[in-house]
Amino acid sequence: MIGWVPYLLSAFLEETAGPAVRGEILAEAGFDPNEAFRIDAGYADRQCRRILDAACARLGLSEEAAFAAFAPFFLDRSRTMFPAFFNRRPRVRDFLLHQPEVHNTLAAGLKEGQRDHVAAKFRVEPMPGGVRVFYRSENRLAGLYAAVACRLGEEFGEPTRVRYEAGGPGDAECIMAVEVLEQPAQAAA
Repeated sequence: MIGWVPYLLSAFLEETAGPAVRGEILAEAGFDPNEAFRIDAGYADRQCRRILDAACARLGLSEEAAFAAFAPFFLDRSRTMFPAFFNRRPRVRDFLLHQPEVHNTLAAGLKEGQRDHVAAKFRVEPMPGGVRVFYRSENRLAGLYAAVACRLGEEFGEPTRVRYEAGGPGDAECIMAVEVLEQPAQAAA
């Protein structure tokens, strides 16, 4: 896994639950309580997944609720750190079609085997009214992808829905149809 997700999840936990709780969650997940995640480092999928599992258990959140809470933070920090990824992509569909390139750019600093693993995690194809995402990862974070896509739709004023065509948000492999919904004003025009 690219270090960006554990880096942001760690920052989110510190900001929302406090440094002590963040440290306890990291320890419960098998990390040093003072772990400083690097965005240019690779981390084992299953190990990083344990951070999410420990956070949900500790904070009493379902995975879906955790992703919904984390998605705005994820987008805000991503936009601040990597504004070029958001430039010239004011529509959900355009942004999501660009995601494999963004993902691979972030993985550029990883070792060759790690880069290949990251590149194989997902593929995005255009479809009428949205995109189809083929997701494959042992970290089982398709639900986060879906939450971020829906939040992006809110921010762009394009209501977005994610429908699972195969598998589901907690599976290591799934196919998601990310659909940008027509708004009443658009439908009447």
